[in-house]
Amino acid sequence: MSNTNRIADFAYRSHFWPVYEVENGVHRIKKPNPKKVVPVAEWMKLQGRFRHLFKDGNDKFVDMIQKHIDEKWERLLKLEEAGI
Repeated sequence: MSNTNRIADFAYRSHFWPVYEVENGVHRIKKPNPKKVVPVAEWMKLQGRFRHLFKDGNDKFVDMIQKHIDEKWERLLKLEEAGI
């Protein structure tokens, strides 16, 4: 429990858990882009359930996850910008 706030903050700052709403089909990011974006690996390292991804030879999986998160964030930004 002591890391709960830190884990939640890193989830937001890594864009893993963006805070947004969709109302009447319009996307709006509810919190501004964090001042310091952190790699998703930093959020994952705080949790034992991802420990296996940081063993030798698994770098490609962490890279794939980061790429997915980046693409998802860019898509969200474009949806907000387009007003849809």
